[in-house]
Amino acid sequence: MKKNNIIVTDFRDSLFVSKKYEKYTVEEADGILTVFGSGRIIEDKFRGPDKQILVSLMNLADDLMAEAKRYEAINSGHDKKSFTCSCVPTIDGIIKHDHGALLNWMGHDEACQKLILSWCDKYGLPVEEARPGSGFELEPFLCQLFKLNKNFNEWINDPPESKTFKYVMSGRLIYDIDIIDGVPEMTIVFPSVLDLARLQLSLTMCNPSDSETVIQCQVCSRWFVGNSRMKYCGDPCNKMTAYRKRKKEEEADQGVKA
Repeated sequence: MKKNNIIVTDFRDSLFVSKKYEKYTVEEADGILTVFGSGRIIEDKFRGPDKQILVSLMNLADDLMAEAKRYEAINSGHDKKSFTCSCVPTIDGIIKHDHGALLNWMGHDEACQKLILSWCDKYGLPVEEARPGSGFELEPFLCQLFKLNKNFNEWINDPPESKTFKYVMSGRLIYDIDIIDGVPEMTIVFPSVLDLARLQLSLTMCNPSDSETVIQCQVCSRWFVGNSRMKYCGDPCNKMTAYRKRKKEEEADQGVKA
């Protein structure tokens, strides 16, 4: 890839530098929900080929949608006007006309907040802070998360036959160039973990059968990174748990027929 005299041939040194705080909270100020970190700060680095960031975000999106659908199922018999989230949640719905109400509901829902803060506990803040302690606005993050999830699901459900893939980055990149043994080495630093995840999705789409591809576990349905021949995440899913799951489903089907 060549543009403006910059040649990028290897994404091993693409990374996002995350800040991890001891504690995270969701607070509302002037009508804006924000996630703040407090306490001691440590830094962690997540690199381009390590697709754990991508799968962690896809699992977070799936968990949030499952929580929204559970809420809708519980309250489906009530007057929907009394609820902030008044429709069956879908990815397209989030991105189109009714996304605001659903994202607002997710931001205020205690169970959804717990899922988001649990992700932050493991991976840190998903964006660079404008200043220390400024946190990040929750709803824009959720909107971008579900847009990425939509692209991910489109690729999973209908992989493109063409090997050509155009990856367009919007935002800010930091080119960190060091001279090592007389040779310039460049590191691309992303300002958002979502930007790094988009790159990781692009790399997966370009080479879906490599040793570090994205796979959905056949037992728990969560995404993980592994060899393309793998079927189970191994934590704790394996061949035995898959067998037990099939037996349980068969017994349940027989009970319904009886």
